[in-house]
Amino acid sequence: DLLNSATDIYGGLIGYRYSPTERFVISGAAGANYKVRHADGQSNTGDVGYRVKFNTTYQVNDQTKAEVALSRDEEPSGNGRTVTRDRGSISLTYLLSELTELSFNASYADNENIGGSGSSTTSQEGGKARYFAVSPAVTWNITDQLSLAASYQFRYKIFASSNSANDNG
Repeated sequence: DLLNSATDIYGGLIGYRYSPTERFVISGAAGANYKVRHADGQSNTGDVGYRVKFNTTYQVNDQTKAEVALSRDEEPSGNGRTVTRDRGSISLTYLLSELTELSFNASYADNENIGGSGSSTTSQEGGKARYFAVSPAVTWNITDQLSLAASYQFRYKIFASSNSANDNG
C-alpha cells in the first residue's frame, strides 16, 4: 500500500478432542492472537484478539457421515490487509458403493466481525461482505491413491454496500 505497511500476527490455540462414541467426535480449540501493523513513518500499532475452532464429525451409519466446522481467525484479505473472518461449513457424505461417494457441502464466511473483539480493517473501510457457497459432488475412487470427481459450486457474495455477486463453477 502507499504506507508500505506490513502486519504480523502471533497467536496460538489450546484445544481438546472428545469422542463419546466410535461414531461421534467433537474437537474445539480457543486461543489469543496479537496483531502488529508496521508502516513507514508511523509508530507500530497492536491489537489483541481471539481465535476459535470447533469441529464435529458424526458417522450416521456405515454409508453416511456428517461434519460441521466453525472458526474465527485473523486472515489476509484480497487487498493484502488482515481481516477477522468467521467461517462455518456443513458437509454430508454418502457412500453409494465401495468406489462411489456423493457429497454435499455448504459454507458461510463473513468479515463483519460479529464476534466483537479485534478489529477488521476491511470492515472499517466499508468492505464488509458475506459469502455463501453450496457444492454437490460425486467421486469415483479408481484406486487408493487415484480418484475422479465431478462437482458443481454455486457462490453468492453480499457486500455491505448492497451490491451482490454470484457465480457457478
